[in-house]
Amino acid sequence: MLKITLSLPPSVNHCYRNVTRNGKISRALSREASDWKKQAGWLALAEAKAKKWKCLPIGVKVVMELYVYWPDERKRDRNNLHKLLPDALEGIIFENDQYVLIRDMDFTVDRKHPRVECVIFAKEE
Repeated sequence: MLKITLSLPPSVNHCYRNVTRNGKISRALSREASDWKKQAGWLALAEAKAKKWKCLPIGVKVVMELYVYWPDERKRDRNNLHKLLPDALEGIIFENDQYVLIRDMDFTVDRKHPRVECVIFAKEE
């Protein structure tokens, strides 16, 4: 089991921007999302090394339990955490986020230290 504490990622609405290439519009990560993803990856790598965590290979189902601490009482959709968060951990904690089973365990408000705590482990069949 591995526990990682990260800052809250940007919402899906702030993760992507439209870009035009060769006259075609496509989507790309926003600067905010790209910066968050890099920072989260470095923090996850440090925690994995400290705990001697081995990256879970393709084919191993991974359970990721999320405990969310929002900065205020505003209504938020926890599903917004389900896109960028596993993307940031891919190749560090697990090889492919296709095998990640996300469980929203709890949420509350922590005005002083908003964050998401991830408890990660291989699913037993």
